[in-house]
Amino acid sequence: MSRSDLVRRLGYRDVSGGHKALSTALLTGVMAPQIEHHLASALEVGECLIRAVIEATRRQKDDEAGRVSRVHKPTATRSDRIFRSRQNLLSLRQFLSRRC
Repeated sequence: MSRSDLVRRLGYRDVSGGHKALSTALLTGVMAPQIEHHLASALEVGECLIRAVIEATRRQKDDEAGRVSRVHKPTATRSDRIFRSRQNLLSLRQFLSRRC
């Protein structure tokens, strides 16, 4: 089955709009309601299989997003904390010296 055939089976009259919606679904995992509602019949598989695959994909994306945020979360080292404390202390001293 070609992409155009799939887009037509999904019920899109405008093939280019259907291709955009399908590309978005494939690249981001975010599906237009029309795709989600017609995908089982377009692929000639059971509705429960489609729901299971969609839910598994959503869980996987959530897990990956959680892992990425934990991996790239900046961690302050002891030297970072000491440096910031010294900067804060200097700023406080400058503020007090100007004020008094």
